[in-house]
Amino acid sequence: MVPEGEQWAQCIANRTFKARVIDLVLLRLPHLLLTGRPAKRLVVDYTRPVEYRFDPAAGLQRAELTDLEPLGEADVKFPRHADRHGALLVDSIDGDSVPIALRHHELCLRRGDCPPRMCVYRMELKPPAPRPAAKDPKAVTGKRKRAPPTYEYVHVHALYEGLMQAVAQSTGRLLLPAHRRHEMAMLIALIGLTGTDFSRHLPQLSGRALFELLPDLWGTLAAVFDPALDALAVDEAADRLVALIYCAKYPKHARSRSGLAVVLAELRASPISERTKAALPSPARVACTLRNANWLLAYWTCERPPDPIQPCYGFRTDAAGRPEYDDRD
Repeated sequence: MVPEGEQWAQCIANRTFKARVIDLVLLRLPHLLLTGRPAKRLVVDYTRPVEYRFDPAAGLQRAELTDLEPLGEADVKFPRHADRHGALLVDSIDGDSVPIALRHHELCLRRGDCPPRMCVYRMELKPPAPRPAAKDPKAVTGKRKRAPPTYEYVHVHALYEGLMQAVAQSTGRLLLPAHRRHEMAMLIALIGLTGTDFSRHLPQLSGRALFELLPDLWGTLAAVFDPALDALAVDEAADRLVALIYCAKYPKHARSRSGLAVVLAELRASPISERTKAALPSPARVACTLRNANWLLAYWTCERPPDPIQPCYGFRTDAAGRPEYDDRD
């Protein structure tokens, strides 16, 4: 029997039970979608990529797609199906889908290939709501009704062109030939600093704040990003990029250009709140996060990635063999 209510929430959090649910879906879904529809195909890219079709004479047919190797999690699988078919609508609740699609678009351009047409259907991104007037009784009582979620289509090519314009404005239209076709990778490196499934956010920073600081950061970001390796130079990124980010965040309290440790010392000696001081990262955590961002860049190529459990990517295993962040001083 399928559990309901709170029991369902508890059961689905169990990995073994969740795997059984997925198995049940994969058993029933091809029949539900394809029976009586011989012109349709269903591709399930789970443990192994498989294509199903319905043959009126022989029933449901199953064939492995041997040209596609098994690959990681679902969020890095969709670009190869976009390549396979030339166009794809991605229905995703995962915010990572947009930067992954941008990464794939840029990698195609680097290789001289025509990127597939992709759209991501996702929850609509809304700008911050204006603060309500103090005389608004709903604002005073805190009973303002929350609007239902709405959804939008994100056209990846159009977004790429818009971001390229933002980069051009950030550089004053100055060309950086060595970094051409690496702009999305550089933006993803910044995304890694704001927190993802594989990286912790740098305290007191948000994605919106970093995007607003882009004109101040881009030159330094380019200086610490190695196009040949498609990765950040960790030590330089800590002492130049992250130090600059915190100086820009707290311009009245941090002015040093002598490296991250000095900037953090200035902030801890400043009159900012004790809570903010306590939240500031250690240099070791910053270095770990930068290494995590490099892992993100390798993983989001949507090809078989290197082993993340190594010092250069900022992950290790604990005594029980579980992965954790490698931020030892």
